Amino acid sequence: MNSSYWLMLRVVLLLAACLTPLRAEAKQGEGKPVRSVAMILFKGESGAEKSFRETLARSEFDIHYANYDAAGSVARVSKNLENLDASKYDLIYTSGTPATEAALQLIKERPVVFTIDVPRSDSSVQINRGSSRNATGAFGAVSPETGFGPLSRIIRLRKLGVINYRPAAARPDLDLEKAQKRSGIRVTDLPVSESDSVPAVLKRVADARVDSVLFPSGTVTATNAEAIMAGLAKRGIPSIVVTGESVTCKHALLSLMPDSAELGMRAAQNALALLRGSRPGQVPWQSVSTAVMAVDLRVADRMGINLPLQVVALCQGQKLAEQPASPLGSVSKSELLIMLRALACMVLIATVGVVIGRWDDWLHQQALIKLNDCIFLPCLVFFALHRHPFDLGEFVQMGVAVTAVVTSLGLIVLSMNGLKSLPRESLIAAVSMTSGTVLLPLAYLLFGDEGVAKAVYFHLLVLFLYHAFGSFTGNTHLALRQFFKIPSLYVALLAIALGATPQPATGGLQEFARLSEKGVEMTGMGAIPLLLLSFGYPLGQLRFSTIRLGLAGGWLRIVVSPALALAVVLLLRGSGWIPGGDLLPNPGFRTSEAILVLGAAMPTSHYALRLGIPGRYPREDGESGTILLTAVGAVFTVGAVLMLIAAFVLR
Repeated sequence: MNSSYWLMLRVVLLLAACLTPLRAEAKQGEGKPVRSVAMILFKGESGAEKSFRETLARSEFDIHYANYDAAGSVARVSKNLENLDASKYDLIYTSGTPATEAALQLIKERPVVFTIDVPRSDSSVQINRGSSRNATGAFGAVSPETGFGPLSRIIRLRKLGVINYRPAAARPDLDLEKAQKRSGIRVTDLPVSESDSVPAVLKRVADARVDSVLFPSGTVTATNAEAIMAGLAKRGIPSIVVTGESVTCKHALLSLMPDSAELGMRAAQNALALLRGSRPGQVPWQSVSTAVMAVDLRVADRMGINLPLQVVALCQGQKLAEQPASPLGSVSKSELLIMLRALACMVLIATVGVVIGRWDDWLHQQALIKLNDCIFLPCLVFFALHRHPFDLGEFVQMGVAVTAVVTSLGLIVLSMNGLKSLPRESLIAAVSMTSGTVLLPLAYLLFGDEGVAKAVYFHLLVLFLYHAFGSFTGNTHLALRQFFKIPSLYVALLAIALGATPQPATGGLQEFARLSEKGVEMTGMGAIPLLLLSFGYPLGQLRFSTIRLGLAGGWLRIVVSPALALAVVLLLRGSGWIPGGDLLPNPGFRTSEAILVLGAAMPTSHYALRLGIPGRYPREDGESGTILLTAVGAVFTVGAVLMLIAAFVLR
């Protein structure tokens, strides 16, 4: 009897546990008006549909959905609409131009809410914009100029060709004259028709001598557009396209598309207005100008283009979503690969310098430093700054940030200098950093030309502080007047001045300027390995037994210093002086912040310690220990700092 009683009790409790979620679910939807929505999809559900559903789920309605997916087939769209009994639904949702056009032709008695990535000016959707219309929704209105900045960070962009399948009056998304004035890039029109042969179009592009080609909205679906992109890629000319999430361009390097999440959210807002009683003619269409950028990594590899880290960080969806995230949180495998390549290159070349330094004489190191200071480094500075637009506001912000980091670290060193247990030479060595020999090559490998330009500013600012306040570190030979003897300073001023002047208009002068710039660029590229060699050179002549004496200074140099830089970045963002938010509208600020944090993590510089003292070699064991410890430890700490930059600064 007792056993049967307990058995019955268990059954009752089990049924109660199973029915509780169902009753809770029923209670959750209880009292909500039920509405039915038919989802007419052209090519499956995208981020817009997900955002559409999530927005409606937070409303006062209980929405029931019925999906009609055409799987990319126009014929199937028509078939789905023919089989649809629109009277059963309160609302018809359509995704994409083909589905929306077909729905507007067949459905008249029910309101239609659409999302369109890239609307065409000749589409029947545009014709349906009158007050008597039965459709409303959201469409993409991404400006092609959004991609000019990111593209200029990938290639040296001077002249851009714009593929034009329609008259200029039919392209409201891009005004060539205004785009040229705003961006400073020469923009030229390239009229094309769908009947033109691909070789003829490629010859037209070659004659225009453009660095890249833009395919505005509505052009990527042309019959010969994909073949033109493929031909351009083979000739080393990258393509930038304005397209939608459902359109794939296999040969385009850079794609711009509207933010699908915002597109779906705005369409859902219009749908709620209709469900609450408004007529479609009373609900205005909504445009989405927020852009999502995607870079096709396979196209970049085929064209031999090294993508900068800040550009890869921009691509947080679509094509980079195919790359699985790394085990290290939000950092993608693509970003991780760029970091590993740069670090491996730095370690390999610096190790060669260490080996040479153990066998060679110290006088050769001095000759290498002079060669860098007087020839290769000035060429690198000119090459980096000549084409990079100078922004005084950004430079001032960088100066304030660098001063704050160096001053804070200097105050910490002065406060610890009185401790007898800590070697004074090790603490003083913690203030100096390799802002030239290591930072400049790393900035180029990681962030491209823009990174080198920002690293040059960082390097010159650090040198200015060393010469202005170096006497506080015990180096009485330093004076501010010696800063004005640095060749790179005057080369930087010359590059900024020439960059602000208009380019030569005549063909002969323009060709001479191109050839001269190419020669300076080749010489400047020679500075990358030589700087790393000159960093590793003195390490081969130091005694590793002194490394224990550099613990105090080494910890300050490669751990505390980058932490201070990150704190300064967060402080400036919090004050509103440096804008935060998305990377796409503020790529220059994000790169400056990355260079600041990376520069603060650089190992101790032997070159900075010997400033103003001809032939000086680190005789003190504390200095030698700090140099060795930070050089070895930087292999790991710089990698960790790069992960922080990718995860927080560039996000």
